[in-house]
This record gives sequence, structure tokens and C-alpha cells, in this order.
Amino acid sequence: MSKKYFCEMHARTRRSESLPYFSQEFVRVWESPVFELKHSFLFHELDESQFPQEYPSAAAKLLLKVLRNTPIPDYDLDRVDNVVRRVAPLGAPLDLLEEICNELARLGYPPAAELRAWLRRGGF
Repeated sequence: MSKKYFCEMHARTRRSESLPYFSQEFVRVWESPVFELKHSFLFHELDESQFPQEYPSAAAKLLLKVLRNTPIPDYDLDRVDNVVRRVAPLGAPLDLLEEICNELARLGYPPAAELRAWLRRGGF
């Protein structure tokens, strides 16, 4: 999948009626080759949407894929933290959520260790 395709799919998710499309297309993003998003509002929009409640595992997979393809710190990493805290109680796989914490730490997000500790305590 090209970066252009991912950006087009991302733009479609900005419309509320696109949530079902978004849930179907995340698999294509997950299986896509390496891509890079610059100046994306994906984390912000995911945090503001109902997608994480409706599809907690898919939301976690999408976050991990995007984080793994983020070469430098993004300005919305706190939004990733929010989504992780929302999907953990809904049954998103803990190993996947811990991988997200690893990526947050790699990107220099200071509260990544706190988030990992929260996940391990199971306080949700």
C-alpha cells in the first residue's frame, strides 16, 4: 500500500460516516509496507472517535503499525496513551498494548513506563 493510499484512507476516516470503512480498512494498513506519515492527525482523530470502543483490538493494531512507522516523536503521543487506556479494559491484547508502550518509549514519550506499569497492574 502506498503512502498516498494510506493518506487517502486516513482522510476518509475524518468523516463520521466513515467509521465502518475505517474498521474494514485497518487490515490493509496493518499489512502495508513501511510508510511514513508527516503532520498527521491520526492519533488525535482516533482518540476522538468511537472506533477504539467498537474495535479495541483493531485500534491497538493500528496504533502499533503507525507507531512502528514513526521515525521521530509525534506531537500527539498523549493521544496514543489515551487510546491505550480506553481499549485495555475492553479486551485489547495486553502483549499488543505493551508493544505500543515499547514504541512510545522509543519515540521518547516520558510516561511510557507509567503506562506499561498501569497495564501490568491490571488496574482497569
